Amino acid sequence: MLLKVAFLGSKKIYKYWWSEELSILKQNAIDTNKVWKAAGKPHYGPIFYKQQSCRLIYRKRLRQEQNSETYSYTNALHDALLRKKRYGILEVLAFKIRVNEQMY
Repeated sequence: MLLKVAFLGSKKIYKYWWSEELSILKQNAIDTNKVWKAAGKPHYGPIFYKQQSCRLIYRKRLRQEQNSETYSYTNALHDALLRKKRYGILEVLAFKIRVNEQMY
């Protein structure tokens, strides 16, 4: 019999790669988006270009950090295999499987 347990913790625990830089970039994207909306959502001009650039910088950096998560788990698994600590390997594999299942 399998028991399912709900985790009621913070979602930030799954985003260990989140940094202060990402928080600042996200806030800049939000602020420029509000200015863009207040200006009537223009399709060209300095307000539009500022909104687009802040948004694209934030999304690019976010993707880079998310991809670094994959590489860090791959490296952690490799290091655990080299050290041959069975419990370390199993923990990394279990967490990697859970992360991949949550993505789909």
